[in-house]
Amino acid sequence: MNRHTFGVRRYLFTVLPSKDLGLLTRSLPIARELRNHGHDVAFCHPAEAPRKLISQAGFENHLPNRPLYRITGGHFSAGNIARLLCSRYLIRDTWLLAWTVRHIMQGSTAEVWTADHFCKLIGFLI
Repeated sequence: MNRHTFGVRRYLFTVLPSKDLGLLTRSLPIARELRNHGHDVAFCHPAEAPRKLISQAGFENHLPNRPLYRITGGHFSAGNIARLLCSRYLIRDTWLLAWTVRHIMQGSTAEVWTADHFCKLIGFLI
């Protein structure tokens, strides 16, 4: 099969909003291969280090529109906080943020570096 069989497809790679580069570095070769076959490929990652790596690899990185994702990605601006307060998801996002912070504060470090660490902090791992 070649790319003309099915036409151009669009792919969006999303990952956990952490500074973990492991999953991202595994995704980049796949993304490059898809792009080499003529497909449109983009990423969605709010954290700073992964954003730099995505940019250096030549891919677009679409930040999520939800203010909660921007804030958890480290974008603590007055505009993002105002967007969160005016969001139609305010109650759900505030609850989720408070729940996550509570789990993180139960004995963690200031930053999340791996997917396993992230899962442990939010209560997925015992």
